Amino acid sequence: MLRLRLLLGVVSIALPLLACGGADPLGAGGEGGDTFGGGTAEGGGPSTTSGAGAGQGSGGSVPAEEDPYEAPPAPTPFTDDELASLRADIDDALGSATATYSALIVGLDSGQLVYEKNPDTPRKPASNTKLFTTAASLVMSGEAGRPTAGVYAASVDAGVVAGDLVLLAEHDPSTTPWFGDGARQAFDAIAARLKQQGVTAVSGNVVAKGEFLYEGDSLGTIDFPTERSQAATAFRQALVAAGISVSGGATTATGFDPPAGAELLLVAPSASMDVIAHAINVPSHNEMADLALHHLGFVGSGDSTYAAGFQEIEGVLDDLGVAHAGLDLNDGSGLSHSNRATPRHIVDLFSALSGRAEWPAYVGSMAVSGVRGTIASRMTGPDTVGRFWGKTGTLTGVVALSGVLFHRHDGQRYLASFLANDVASSTSARAALDAAVTALAADRKQESGVPEAPALYRLADDGNGQTALVELGAVDGADGYLIWRSADGRTWNREDARYVHATSHRTFTFDGELYVRVTAVGPAGESVPSNVLGVRVTDGAPRSLYVDGSERYAAGPVAENPLGWGDDAVVAHAVAIAGPFESASHGLVESGEVSLEGYGSVMWGLGRESSAHETFSGAEQEQVRAFIDAGGRLFVSGAEIAFDLIAEGDAEDAAFARDVLGVEYQGDDAASCFVGPDDVEITGLAVARFSKLGRHEVDFADVLSPAGAGSSCLRYLGGQAGSACVTVETSAGGRVVTLGFPLESLDDPEVGAGLMALVAD
Repeated sequence: MLRLRLLLGVVSIALPLLACGGADPLGAGGEGGDTFGGGTAEGGGPSTTSGAGAGQGSGGSVPAEEDPYEAPPAPTPFTDDELASLRADIDDALGSATATYSALIVGLDSGQLVYEKNPDTPRKPASNTKLFTTAASLVMSGEAGRPTAGVYAASVDAGVVAGDLVLLAEHDPSTTPWFGDGARQAFDAIAARLKQQGVTAVSGNVVAKGEFLYEGDSLGTIDFPTERSQAATAFRQALVAAGISVSGGATTATGFDPPAGAELLLVAPSASMDVIAHAINVPSHNEMADLALHHLGFVGSGDSTYAAGFQEIEGVLDDLGVAHAGLDLNDGSGLSHSNRATPRHIVDLFSALSGRAEWPAYVGSMAVSGVRGTIASRMTGPDTVGRFWGKTGTLTGVVALSGVLFHRHDGQRYLASFLANDVASSTSARAALDAAVTALAADRKQESGVPEAPALYRLADDGNGQTALVELGAVDGADGYLIWRSADGRTWNREDARYVHATSHRTFTFDGELYVRVTAVGPAGESVPSNVLGVRVTDGAPRSLYVDGSERYAAGPVAENPLGWGDDAVVAHAVAIAGPFESASHGLVESGEVSLEGYGSVMWGLGRESSAHETFSGAEQEQVRAFIDAGGRLFVSGAEIAFDLIAEGDAEDAAFARDVLGVEYQGDDAASCFVGPDDVEITGLAVARFSKLGRHEVDFADVLSPAGAGSSCLRYLGGQAGSACVTVETSAGGRVVTLGFPLESLDDPEVGAGLMALVAD
């Protein structure tokens, strides 16, 4: 099937857009009074099996044994001569600006001490304070954790709220432009859902109780009474705009307890902690960081204060094994000149988090050199652009820069922290720190040319309940392949990896579950990682298939993936899949090397795939149609499926969308990140938010409607009216569920599980 492949909707690396069609409210970012500004392979691989699993139907005939492997090769450190040259260049860089410096650089992969200058001398960290606030928030709550928020009333009689309608929030920042198309969109979504539930009027006042952030000022100091007042006024306006009359005015109340005798009408869609961390660190949002520190104190001790929040940070550091003598934080943002930290504190924090599940979300929350946030216009040379992920800091007399360098030439990661105090010129000091990072990023080992990332084709269940088969594509110039193994798809430890030379490898799972990514190893070092695939093995029970159909994420350019890493969408799908499953690339399905026949259900992830990379090719459409005609169950998600098949496709594409997927195309951009239930009940869903800032952002969510006898299972709230999810029963007894945005972009994994359950019910 021929098609003109137009690259539509691609996010520019130089000028990244926010999700949901909104403009970046802060431009290149600012803080503390200063403002500044490769793809995966297609097609089949070295498949040695076909059908529904390597061991399925074999009665576990594949032995529960692991193929031979070698220990992972040790990353090559700098030689003494290379270190001497590098240290001299960093000294020269720092010497170019008048300041007192504390600095530390450590090779995360090699463990090598690369550079130090007064690393244990406390300095004012400015907005590097936010690194501690966001780290503790992620550790204490988890990336999917969120502040509690909800709408309460004494009673509702015939659609009329008796007395006050109370919006209660425990430090909810979701009503800022970072989490929707305008600050009020979250309130508009809540109001639309209340209206949908039958609320028509409020006889009393609209009350905002707790601590909020409305609109938000990244450069400001948070004023909690003002934020409460603004939230109350905006929520009342949203209710009236939704057609709910309000007799009283907008008032506020302090405290975090629900009103006595009130019932919870609706759980509000607070943002998840990973996207909150991103919204704090990328633009260096002072007010949001201070709100987060209050939340830490409240979660830990019930005391919503900076002092209580700092005690929780100290407790997290103790749990991580990070020494923190000399650390003193008086706020969450770094605006206080009384704050003190050392580069050792910061680098040790990075190192401790690197082996934990919170690490991907933490790194993904940072600004990126030449790409986004407060370093969008900095370090734009070929060795640094897109490669330094970090946090800046600026106060009068203070400049800071800490983060992770993904080295272009040796493929290793380097942790760096620079705290400059007594700064004579902020411009000169920032240039000095950038020059130090650039010196670190240079090709000192003279072995440039790490291999391309491999394509990971398949992770198949051997059917014996213990092992799985990994299949990948060969890479020119690679000496071997490092198979990274993980129990959760978030934690990747080198000691769990397997170094192999073949493009297939059988390996043991972790208690029946396994996630894999692969790097190619050459003389110069390791490639960036492949996409992630997962498997949950069984000893013969029916299983599902996850199909990785997202290539656009790695091909880019997308702001959250400037290095062309493969995506990890399978992790979110796996959380939602109730039983055993295995994974394959869409190329193996397209070529027929993996058949859909024999699987109870298929989950097809398309991410932001559009007409440029095709959502479903002609061959894939034939496979899917045959699977559905045989009574199969399909869950498919992606931001531009209907746009590709109906708006941009030919007659066969459109027929597939309508006849097989059961969808009509209504629009290219929902202009909202908020959804609620529609004709089909979704377990645990009132209002939900999608678009994972820094991980899986969505700019153009498909607006759908059911074709024929289908039903709408989600509707967009606060944006363009229309369906976000359609489900249809097939004549053969199967079911198809089509989601208008990627499942992996959902903030709340429980909502994803509820949607996935539609396939099984």
